Amino acid sequence: MKALDSDKDGALRRDEFMQGFAKWFDQWNTDQSGALTDEQLRAGLSKDLPLGRGGPGFGFPGGGPPGQ
Repeated sequence: MKALDSDKDGALRRDEFMQGFAKWFDQWNTDQSGALTDEQLRAGLSKDLPLGRGGPGFGFPGGGPPGQ
């Protein structure tokens, strides 16, 4: 939320959401091909939206419980 809320009003407007994800897309598309590979998407999500805050996969290496 904080990363996308450009005016810091505690709410996320559609334009803030779209601009934020467009910025991430451009940053993650490291080869500038105009399309994200699975590897680029995973790397970008891991960098900008890490899961270590009690979300899914919390506490498990690799992002999920053993066997998943």
